[in-house]
Amino acid sequence: MEEIEINFKWWDMHKNSMYVITIYWNSIVKSNQLKVEGVVQLWSFRVNSTLCSALQKL
Repeated sequence: MEEIEINFKWWDMHKNSMYVITIYWNSIVKSNQLKVEGVVQLWSFRVNSTLCSALQKL
């Protein structure tokens, strides 16, 4: 497990809207050896009112 601070932004794209990671994405991809069309789960939870998340490769 590695801890890293990330930022999310809300992208409103006419038919679809989504949250996207806007900082450190390339280092997340590299450190987790993510591949195109790979599947991940992103878990979100709070610890003492701080929003946290965990990424799991499937």
